[in-house]
Amino acid sequence: MIKQNIKHLLFLGTLVLVSSCVFGQWIVDKDYGFKINVPSGWSQNSSIDGTDRVYDFMSPDENAAVQLRAFEATDKFTVDLLVQVYEESMLPQGSTKESLTNHVSKQGIPGKQGVYTFDYNGTPIAMGVFFAIKNGMGYVISAIIPSNMLQDKSAQVKQVTESFILLGNNTQMGISGLSGLTGGSSKFKISKIQLCDRLDYNNNAVNPKNTFGSQTPEIHAVINFTGQTSKDLTVSWIYTNWNRTITSDKYNFTDNKGIGVVSLTKPNNGWPDGNYRVIFEMEGKELDTKTFEIKEATGGDYGLSGLTGGTSGSGKIFGRYDLISRSDGQEGYSFLYYVFNNDGTMIEKHQPKGSDGYIGEHKGFWTVNGNILEIKFDWGTYNYEIVGNTLKQTDNQGVVLTYKKQ
Repeated sequence: MIKQNIKHLLFLGTLVLVSSCVFGQWIVDKDYGFKINVPSGWSQNSSIDGTDRVYDFMSPDENAAVQLRAFEATDKFTVDLLVQVYEESMLPQGSTKESLTNHVSKQGIPGKQGVYTFDYNGTPIAMGVFFAIKNGMGYVISAIIPSNMLQDKSAQVKQVTESFILLGNNTQMGISGLSGLTGGSSKFKISKIQLCDRLDYNNNAVNPKNTFGSQTPEIHAVINFTGQTSKDLTVSWIYTNWNRTITSDKYNFTDNKGIGVVSLTKPNNGWPDGNYRVIFEMEGKELDTKTFEIKEATGGDYGLSGLTGGTSGSGKIFGRYDLISRSDGQEGYSFLYYVFNNDGTMIEKHQPKGSDGYIGEHKGFWTVNGNILEIKFDWGTYNYEIVGNTLKQTDNQGVVLTYKKQ
């Protein structure tokens, strides 16, 4: 069985914790200076492998897994050397390196990202690995998914891998609307707070909002701040309808200025409809509160009425658009294309390379405003620039994808 293959590949240690929380849970390791968010229902295992601290996380159906290795790294131990050691000693026999590129994580951590494929007992496996060295520590985060399940499982896995944060790094924080706080050598000031479901390459909020769909993968609170303080800031996410605190975490601001993000991951069964609050407190004093609403998306929520009547530029969009290029040169699909219908609906189809003929698809809704095409899927909203007969999208890593009308 596939799930047995994945379990064996991870060299799992002794089970120490299985999450029963409805929402995602933060795993914090102060010794190795990081934290990572694991969805509810995923198994969590911790073990020691030589000098490495190893965490293994697995989806409930055991068809997707993430492993995190952390260890002390000397000054002479570089990321390139880390990649070399890992490829020589940790990759399964017969692995093929598809790519290795410089990469900055969603939380602003620089490193390298490798993509590998291999066959395990007749099952084609895809493996993505992020390598980083920071503050005297080395980190390797690997994600393993059967190749024919990449499209179905990659979103779940990204929720885990993209949540990886270094403690004490300003990219782990997210607040706004606060001012006049003091502490440390310079005055601490927060200029604004924004809620959103998408971040750009520099962790800025994309299309800030206070209403989200029940299948939104993550909700982010984004901060712009200057100065520093040694005082802890407590950020609490609350489901107002039940007066329930989902999670409450402490952050600090030791850098002089920056942008930070606090994120909350979607429960397995989706966000409960209703009202929510994010409360920011310091030394027991409430400094600011942001509110937002979760509601089930409907056709009306997507603004589909009147599309056939000629939403600006919509007449030029109908038809099929194929992915023709990526600015990073990678080619992970045999094909990937969108088909836009004149009733405001659309469908995306794709076939990952090496997937043994697997074809995945997703359905969504689209609208056009000027030269911007907006596509809404169950898990999020994406914007594309209309340039002649092409569509251009810039992802969270700054990679530009170009689609051409057929």
